[in-house]
Amino acid sequence: MPVPDSCDACLKHCAKNFCIIKALIRAQQGDVESGLVFSGEYIHKIEEILPVKEIFARLLREVEAIN
Repeated sequence: MPVPDSCDACLKHCAKNFCIIKALIRAQQGDVESGLVFSGEYIHKIEEILPVKEIFARLLREVEAIN
């Protein structure tokens, strides 16, 4: 885990050895090795990682199939 080179002071009590904001940004930019990624309790059910656009396209197709 990279040590922060600066501090955004996002937490009042912080040891400054890990920056959650920078870790979230790294993950958002695709660096899942040193970034922070949340998965939730149903991670074991995930079979593929899709772009949001594809997820919504699939949802819309499912809704259209019902109607």
